[in-house]
Amino acid sequence: WAAMTRDETIGPEVNLTPGEKPADVYQLVADGCTEMCMDEPSDWRKHFLEHWEGRIPRSVCKRSVMCDPYGISDHSVRQYVLQEKHLDWCTEKGLNIRQAANEMGDLIIQSKDKQMTHCNHGKLFSQLLTGWVDGEVGKPMSWVTPSGFRVINKYNPRSPKQSSIAIWDKKFEILTKHIIRFGYFSDEYDGSKATTATPPNFVHSLDAAHMSLVIDRLVDMGVEYFSMIHDSFGCMANDMTMLREVTKETFYEIHKEDQLGRLLDHAEAIVGERLPDNHPAREHQQRGDLDIRGTLDADYLFG
Repeated sequence: WAAMTRDETIGPEVNLTPGEKPADVYQLVADGCTEMCMDEPSDWRKHFLEHWEGRIPRSVCKRSVMCDPYGISDHSVRQYVLQEKHLDWCTEKGLNIRQAANEMGDLIIQSKDKQMTHCNHGKLFSQLLTGWVDGEVGKPMSWVTPSGFRVINKYNPRSPKQSSIAIWDKKFEILTKHIIRFGYFSDEYDGSKATTATPPNFVHSLDAAHMSLVIDRLVDMGVEYFSMIHDSFGCMANDMTMLREVTKETFYEIHKEDQLGRLLDHAEAIVGERLPDNHPAREHQQRGDLDIRGTLDADYLFG
């Protein structure tokens, strides 16, 4: 999202620009939490600063920030700090751990939203385009990725069903009973779910296109062995230099194009008319000042 929206704040923090050492977006968000604790103190915020000795660590925010590009609810942010045991010390001190999770979760949410301004506009823009297409023609949003793969962002409601089964022995006595739960997908289109899912599906599709294009190019260069999973790119050690350079070059080639503008083109093609100037999506059709050419010289863009 930082590359797509040219986010000049987050871009350097996710290593889209050259730097002498790796940047750390997780600590950036954690430091935002620390600043809020210091600038607007409360009893809970004093507890946080006291426990973490004046600076909230990156680990507290990492999972929430890592999941943010793919969509994360406020509830999930609060659950993550509990699941990862960042607040177990509250119980030892006789503090309400659930309340602590609410307070810490609010800090993380506010901090990441403040830092990721352009990224958030991009996500909202994609959602509003999906809603516009649904409202105008009742069809799912679709787009073609840079690799040529067509994505149809269609969701059908699932009707849950259940069935009771029993296992009998030779004497026709019931040994056990079970309830099997399953369901059927209807032919209806669930526009609400499709809208919510657009940001993660869109960015995942670009990630997949990136990987496909990297593999295609490396195969042409004679590379035969790969170990690729989602955003993990691997090959034999003697091919690693080529992999690293091709990965950066392909990333640049994808994101030098206005991918959100391409998404708008697809939406307008489905509807058959131009998105109105007064449509709410236009308010989120904005980009920052990040120079995407910097990715070519960014040593830490891919480790």
